[in-house]
Amino acid sequence: MANLHCAAAIPSFVALEHHGLDLPFWEGLVTGLPAGYIENGYVAVPEKPGLGVELNYEGIEANLRFPGLFEPTDKWNNPKLDFWQPDRRWGK
Repeated sequence: MANLHCAAAIPSFVALEHHGLDLPFWEGLVTGLPAGYIENGYVAVPEKPGLGVELNYEGIEANLRFPGLFEPTDKWNNPKLDFWQPDRRWGK
């Protein structure tokens, strides 16, 4: 929805890639998304406060690849390319 709001603010914007139709659980990740929110290839920009939807933590947690919504993410502290770590690069 953040991308939708951004795209709507750019007069010359042409197309926005969206994977909501590709993932069967997409609509369960938020609440406040109107049924049939994509109509004829268009999406109406929500007029509710913020992004117009709220995160559905239960829906998100049910679709995690690994359990633990707010667990520590130590595996992300070491990037796949170990040579670039902002706090440890070039011997500093």
